[in-house]
Amino acid sequence: MTVSTQELQTWMDDKEDERLEFKEAKTQFDFGKLVKYCAALANEGGGRMILGVTDRRPRTVVGTQAFRGLDQTKADLTEPQSRKHEGRPLVSGEFAALNYAQK
Repeated sequence: MTVSTQELQTWMDDKEDERLEFKEAKTQFDFGKLVKYCAALANEGGGRMILGVTDRRPRTVVGTQAFRGLDQTKADLTEPQSRKHEGRPLVSGEFAALNYAQK
C-alpha cells in the first residue's frame, strides 16, 4: 500500500472515530494494545491506525520507533503462527510506512 503525504495530511485534518485512530508512539507502544486497536477497527469494517502522529489537534508528525519495522510488525500481526488461538492471524489488512517531512 502506498500512502501519499497529501493522504496523510487529509487524515490528520479529520477527527478520530471508529475508523481512524492516531497514536503518538514515539519510542514505544504496547503490542497487545496495537492488536486490540486493530481488532476494533476490523470489527467496524476496517479503518486506519496511524502511529507516529499526535492524537490531539492540531496533529503533528513525530515519527515512531515503537516497533522493529513495518515488515516485522506486519508479520507479527498477520502470520498464523503468531496466533496461539486456532492458528489464525491476529488481524489482516494493508500496512504502509511513510517518510514525511512536516511543513
